[in-house]
Amino acid sequence: MSDGQESGFDWLKGHEHELHRIPISTLLRWFLYDINAEDAFENAELFNLTPISEEGHEKELEDSYARLDSIEDIISFLSFYANATAEYAFAMNKRHLLEIPGISEDMLVSAEEPLKIFYLNMTMSSLLSAFAAATELSIIKLNGTYTEIKKETNE
Repeated sequence: MSDGQESGFDWLKGHEHELHRIPISTLLRWFLYDINAEDAFENAELFNLTPISEEGHEKELEDSYARLDSIEDIISFLSFYANATAEYAFAMNKRHLLEIPGISEDMLVSAEEPLKIFYLNMTMSSLLSAFAAATELSIIKLNGTYTEIKKETNE
């Protein structure tokens, strides 16, 4: 994945925005560090990212902490949506899980809390990383609890 060539990760295709100027590898590295900085160093291979040095790891940690600090004011807002998503995801998946042979209502009752925690963690991680990156890239500007969304113009 050198020179910004991220084969297999064309998640931004079809959208006109400034994100095409940021290598996907950068966004994915930010994602890994912002969701769980301690595991990022070992998990770069999940997205075929080039391994980094110990010094690079330290710099990525510093940058991640700064990105996350920049969104501190909206963490409770993001947490609200992560919790709502966890409740909704469990309710929606419960119907499908009950259709699987061998899965009983009792099994889902005992799995409800762990599954909701899993959905909550996944959603919260994604929201934190997305908002931290959007703030870093000046796509959004946070000012206390007021958020201004940057709109692109063709001027």
